Amino acid sequence: MRLQRQTGAPVSIDSWDGIPVVFRNAPAAEWLYRFYGEENLLYAGITRKGATRFEGHRKDKAWWPHVRRIEVECFPDRSAACLAEINAIEAEQPCFNVADRGAYAAQAARYNEAHRKVLRELNEVRSRVAELERETAELRAALRGEAPDWMRLVEHEAENVITLVPLHLRPGEAA
Repeated sequence: MRLQRQTGAPVSIDSWDGIPVVFRNAPAAEWLYRFYGEENLLYAGITRKGATRFEGHRKDKAWWPHVRRIEVECFPDRSAACLAEINAIEAEQPCFNVADRGAYAAQAARYNEAHRKVLRELNEVRSRVAELERETAELRAALRGEAPDWMRLVEHEAENVITLVPLHLRPGEAA
């Protein structure tokens, strides 16, 4: 069965096997798909085979007759889709994702925690870079003879800046 695409909508709405398929973003190689029943999420998975994967579920999953809607998010690569799948399963608790409640769930949780740790460290590095850029701009201004906030410079970077502060402006120094 093929996806029947309707154009002109901000979100692409298709149909597969008579079931509405909603694409949440532009098409890309990797799909995170969610199968919904009347009220709840039945299953979430990833594929690079597109609707061919849906056919596999239709043929061998007892829950398939309960699928009423399919939502698809597209990702440029497998790792992004995998991370999104892990987060979706963890947050949304699909009824029939049994593989993701065993050893794979533990592996996914470790991967997810490692990813969060890397993001935290990246944010710390970005903050430090921004701080260094700000300090560099202040030091350049001081070298050009502009009047920065000397006390702030002295308080935060005493060892590195004190030599740039004229003696009569140093805290605690007699004029």
